Parts: sequence; structure tokens; C-alpha cells
Amino acid sequence: MNHCGKKIISFFYKLILYKPERSVGINNTDPKAQLDISSTSESSPEITDEILIPQDK
Repeated sequence: MNHCGKKIISFFYKLILYKPERSVGINNTDPKAQLDISSTSESSPEITDEILIPQDK
């Protein structure tokens, strides 16, 4: 196999194994998980600080 063929195989191998690491923070500038949701006031949360997660059916 020539040098160009090895580069192409290496590129596709890296492309297949690539898993991006991203985190999203809501009311949080430093998320500790993939989805990190913080209330605006942890000592006295408001009714608007809730989250509703839909069920899979």
C-alpha cells in the first residue's frame, strides 16, 4: 500500500472513532456534565426553575 492509501485509511479510521466531548450549561457557565441545569437561586428556587422531561412512548 502506498503512502497516500495509508493516509486515507488513517483519516477514515480517525473519523469513525471521533467522539466529540461537549457540555451544555443552563444558568451555568462551568457545566460539570453533558447537560448541567442550575437554578437561579439554590437556597430558594422559584417555580420557574423547574424542568419538565417528556416520556418516551
